Amino acid sequence: IKLERDMVLSGGWNSDFTDHSGYTTIDGTNDRKGIRINSGIRVTISRFVIQHASINAYLSFGGGIANFGILTLNDSIIKDNLGPNSTAEYSYDYGAGIYNTGRLTLNNTWVKDNHANKGGGIFNAGVLTLNRSWVVENSSIEDGGGIYNDRTLVSYNTSISSNRSGSGG
Repeated sequence: IKLERDMVLSGGWNSDFTDHSGYTTIDGTNDRKGIRINSGIRVTISRFVIQHASINAYLSFGGGIANFGILTLNDSIIKDNLGPNSTAEYSYDYGAGIYNTGRLTLNNTWVKDNHANKGGGIFNAGVLTLNRSWVVENSSIEDGGGIYNDRTLVSYNTSISSNRSGSGG
């Protein structure tokens, strides 16, 4: 899903739109990417599960989410996303869960069980703020099993734990 204009996506509604207690799922079926936010675009996403997305090209990034804009993610789950060659040493896939070069804020959000060459959970080359969130059980072949951070990272009341990598982080 390519987002090219400012928007708010509010998931988790029942069929009558009277109860907002569940989640809306975007499932890449291990074959497609999840969401891409273009540069200059402001998006808020709430109550979504983004799962089974795949970084489906060599030298690629962002399986679940590729953010180049301004993204706020609320009460959501980013899980079980994979790089294309995430078991091969020559893979150059970054950020299976989330790839960020823009401004990204996670509020009460889980990033778990994602696997890439670098930044299994999150690959950050922008500004990343984590509020009451969890980055757990992600892995990478090289660096940053949970988070590969190359720019600005601010974390409040957040758990970053049980992540694995082949070399650092």
